[in-house]
Amino acid sequence: MSNATLQKPAYHEVDMQKAISAVRKNEYPSIQKNAIAFGVPYPTLEARMSGQTTRANAHKLHQILSNAEERTPVQWITRLTHTGYPNIYD
Repeated sequence: MSNATLQKPAYHEVDMQKAISAVRKNEYPSIQKNAIAFGVPYPTLEARMSGQTTRANAHKLHQILSNAEERTPVQWITRLTHTGYPNIYD
């Protein structure tokens, strides 16, 4: 696996939503200035303003498990760990 696939974006979805809101309110004179002000990539902000959805939402139909179904085993394992349930593989 390359390093590019392991890197996370340097911004969060909250930052992108704030930038989108600022563009709609004309807080800055251009999309590029909004991107700089909120620390989000200009091409991504421009694409989102033209109606493109997030990567996660775009691939929802192709996922085998829903987000809730993914969280359920994690919560179960976490609960077992906190209660001191022994590891069956030790």
